[in-house]
Amino acid sequence: MKGRFDLTLGNFDETPLDAPYATASEPLRMVEEAFSTFRAFAGAADEDACIALSCETEAFVQVLLSLYMEVGYETGKNHVVVFAGEKASILTSLSVYEKLGICFDIVKLDSSGAVDLSDLQKKMNPKTFLAAFSGASSLTGVIQPVWEIARLCKEKQVPVYMDGSELSVSNTYQFRDLDIDYLALSGDKLFAPSGIALLFAKPAAPLLPLLGSSKFQGGKRLMPIGSDLIQSLAKALGDLMEMKDTSAFEVTRLRNGFEKKLRRFFPDLVVHFEAKRLFYVSCIALPKVHGEHLLFRLQEKGIFAALGGSREQKLPYLLMCIGIAPELAYSSLTFNFSVFHSEEEVETLVQTLGQVGLDVKKAAQELWEKD
Repeated sequence: MKGRFDLTLGNFDETPLDAPYATASEPLRMVEEAFSTFRAFAGAADEDACIALSCETEAFVQVLLSLYMEVGYETGKNHVVVFAGEKASILTSLSVYEKLGICFDIVKLDSSGAVDLSDLQKKMNPKTFLAAFSGASSLTGVIQPVWEIARLCKEKQVPVYMDGSELSVSNTYQFRDLDIDYLALSGDKLFAPSGIALLFAKPAAPLLPLLGSSKFQGGKRLMPIGSDLIQSLAKALGDLMEMKDTSAFEVTRLRNGFEKKLRRFFPDLVVHFEAKRLFYVSCIALPKVHGEHLLFRLQEKGIFAALGGSREQKLPYLLMCIGIAPELAYSSLTFNFSVFHSEEEVETLVQTLGQVGLDVKKAAQELWEKD
């Protein structure tokens, strides 16, 4: 007789899965299959914890408080290191929990946008109980040196939390092989609906429920996550795994074609981090074109670029953090591409962006001349 672990209700049911009276268990069977997909996508081992949460902020807070309760109270450690330009959701959470005695330092970025490893070494101290960072940025396209970061942290015996949402689109790592303790994935960064995220933890990594005794997902969460969200995320991750061999090549081709064609309108176009970046990100600057004005005009045309805000920091701030001049930083926008975009859509984007960009540039020049 084969039993199953009910991931939603947190109990063990000895009912055979193929029993005629067990048809109502089909949703539970689908949830179990979904969690198998989650583990396969992240490359998590069977013994690694995997829980579904509402967002990556909840994942980070659960890790932060778990370590603080399990490690901080026992050892007096109360220090966290994060990177400059880190997601606003992480920085805001740390600011809130400063009232509990948690303090944090921000590690500088180098001129390539990656973390300054020497500064990371300096910022970690005997009271550091967590290093938290995002593996890549969907705004700048910068990819962090994950292996080197993990190595330095382990030398200092500092647990590592990584938000791998942006990096995992390329599906180039396995959680079981990375020397990190926690991995978070956000559904809305992976073509799934908002309202669901995943948190993986190695067996030795503390992971307590946020609100006392919990009965869901193996005692790791107080409230359940809807099975519709779980199945939607599983479908999205399954599709990404199927497309991983072809999607990167095709999306890179679309992105590079976009940048090449846009130079017809703007010969002085600047492509940030062109040497090494996420294959689906184009972070560009149109000199003497104000990015926020351009963003507004593009939205009127039904085209949506990114400038940061909400849970992300503003793009100009991120660029100025690594030494890019303010006038160029404020002329920057980010475009993300995917396998769901067509050649025709990219051509429409180029033509619209080119014409609107020239109009915005002309309007700015007229204002300068009046002044």
